[in-house]
Amino acid sequence: MLTDYYYVHGFNSGNKSASFDKLKPHFPEIRCLSYESHERFEVILDHLLSQVHVDADNDICFIGTSLGGFFAAQLARHIISHAVMFNPVIYPQISLEKFIGKNENFSTGKTYELTREAVESYENFEDPRSGILSRTIFLGLHDSLLDYKEAENYWEGQAAIYHVEEEHQIKDFTPYVNLIKNNIETVQELINDGYIHTFKNRDVLGH
Repeated sequence: MLTDYYYVHGFNSGNKSASFDKLKPHFPEIRCLSYESHERFEVILDHLLSQVHVDADNDICFIGTSLGGFFAAQLARHIISHAVMFNPVIYPQISLEKFIGKNENFSTGKTYELTREAVESYENFEDPRSGILSRTIFLGLHDSLLDYKEAENYWEGQAAIYHVEEEHQIKDFTPYVNLIKNNIETVQELINDGYIHTFKNRDVLGH
């Protein structure tokens, strides 16, 4: 069965995301799901869902970084599918509070206002954790923007969690491509090469 890959960018980004550009050589057919960072949670989620084409003959895998990781999990909850998250935001209503006010999208260069109302709308998000859905999470040990332990504690027992020698932004996705494609046998190779520091596994859907 073929897999349709979708990338969800992070906060203050867009379809010209650097991470999306890094993923494209490995997933030529991957599509970027874009959204406006100033919108309310439910508006963003509905907009992202409207961009997904569900083919009954194909699997779907959502790949997301930072706030995109949060939304990848939300999308996978609505469209029963796999989600891969790199340094995902766990509680946007807390993480985004410091951005309330004027911002500039570093992908488009546009300025906009993030309101407190938009940030507080994330308080209504539904728990995306499920014991029957496949989740893979990469947590950078040198992430200076998010505390990787928060994501680890939140997702423990519900995902395959990899501690990796990365900062918040992933420099190169190449070492993780086979894992994204669900080839679990590459774990030991990555540990040996120093990319993965520790690994927490779970026994669901091949993980």
